[in-house]
Amino acid sequence: MSIKKHCFIVGSPRSGTTLLNRSLVAHPMVYGGPETHTLLSLNSLVKQFDALVKMDHSQAGLHRWIDRPELIERLRIFFESLTMANHNTKASVFVEKTPGHAMFIPLIKEMYPDSLIIHMVRNPIAVCDSLIRASKGWGRDWAPKSLKHATKMWRNAVRRACTDGRKCTGYLEVYYQELINDQRAVLTSILKELDLSNDDQTLNGIIDSVTKYDDLPEGFVYSKQLSKFNFVQKQYIKYRCRRIIQEFNLKIPNL
Repeated sequence: MSIKKHCFIVGSPRSGTTLLNRSLVAHPMVYGGPETHTLLSLNSLVKQFDALVKMDHSQAGLHRWIDRPELIERLRIFFESLTMANHNTKASVFVEKTPGHAMFIPLIKEMYPDSLIIHMVRNPIAVCDSLIRASKGWGRDWAPKSLKHATKMWRNAVRRACTDGRKCTGYLEVYYQELINDQRAVLTSILKELDLSNDDQTLNGIIDSVTKYDDLPEGFVYSKQLSKFNFVQKQYIKYRCRRIIQEFNLKIPNL
């Protein structure tokens, strides 16, 4: 296996994680695929392990079989046995994109200390608008239908990712609007972090490939237009999200 670097893309859903993932996977030296949603289960196992260790009188549990470093190593091997099952390329970088893994950055860093974690950040008004649109179509099984729950989803993901990510090395915040406005510059910066080629030919190939959306569900990508939220709804989102934006000094204007 030739994988030398692991990259995890996280963030609130509808923040541009799919666009960035498709862009990076289009690089000839990158291997990746759909969202795995695996770390919730792995993190639960680690939490159970830690809880039983604290119970000195407990005679049951994995800690009676293996120590914690070995547990983390076995989880890494298990994760790779799932995600690398069809890996038959010469790629040197593996990219995994699951927005919800924003909640598990400490586990990612335990499993892959040298990994690059990219936190996609987008204006919460745009995110909430996109989430509620999704709830009426292709995302009806998971996307929040109310403004209250949409803002909560953004706040929880952004707060956790910023809190845990900024304590780590190999953590990068990428703004959706910057990726849209200057895709070439943003991709060049990320590819340098991953020690990947970023010449004009490579970048042109990536940018050309991600303009095709035939494989995405209907409604996943919609034409640019202003949010349909009224003034009161926008003020509600600003009120609910402004504190996090200020706390972490996020580059989101007009909030």
